[in-house]
Amino acid sequence: MKNKASTYIKKALIILQSLFLAALFSCQKDQGIDSLPELGYDYFPTNIGNYIIYDVDSIVINDFTAKTDTFTYQLMEIQESEFKDNENRNSLRIERYKRIDSISNWKLINVCTICRTENRAEKTENNIKIIKLSFPVRDGLKWNGNAYNNGDVWSYIYKNTFAAETISGLKFDSTISVLQKQEFNLIESQYYIEKYAKHIGLVYKKVEDIKTEINGKIKGGIIYTQMIREFGIKN
Repeated sequence: MKNKASTYIKKALIILQSLFLAALFSCQKDQGIDSLPELGYDYFPTNIGNYIIYDVDSIVINDFTAKTDTFTYQLMEIQESEFKDNENRNSLRIERYKRIDSISNWKLINVCTICRTENRAEKTENNIKIIKLSFPVRDGLKWNGNAYNNGDVWSYIYKNTFAAETISGLKFDSTISVLQKQEFNLIESQYYIEKYAKHIGLVYKKVEDIKTEINGKIKGGIIYTQMIREFGIKN
């Protein structure tokens, strides 16, 4: 009798499990794949050969002389090769090139690295690691971009997630904005923001870091704009 009872219980459990799985599958099918959470990995692609060319405008105001210098050039970032970092994680070497205009030759200026994990996207430049994105992406999510370096706490926050946008005449179906810092007072004005497009990566960057005197006169600082111009895959 015990063996029969045990057999009946096992059969009942199997039937219940089958009914549960069928209900779960039916629910997911009705909701569709679009109802699944957007993790956001596609906004920070890691593929060898990916490149982006940016138009850069930089205005630098000397803190001592108040002299203003304007620089205009193009910047290219290429995901050049894969390697294991000191934590044995898959990472990518990024080569950064600069040229004055479209007809000039590219010149290698520096190298940085990126690493994308399950919960964050990191970029290390000049031995300074920044948490560029946090996963899963959602509007209003905050994190400390300087959590892995000695810098002050910068409370990054997602704004306008999954928004269509046109930048430099290029149309992007889905972008996310990361407001890195925004602070205005009598002696300084700071505004740092980056935008990322799905399957492409960084498409826009703006830095305004201006020091002022109490009377409102600009004392020094920088206004930097970096906008995507071209993207693709190099063989």
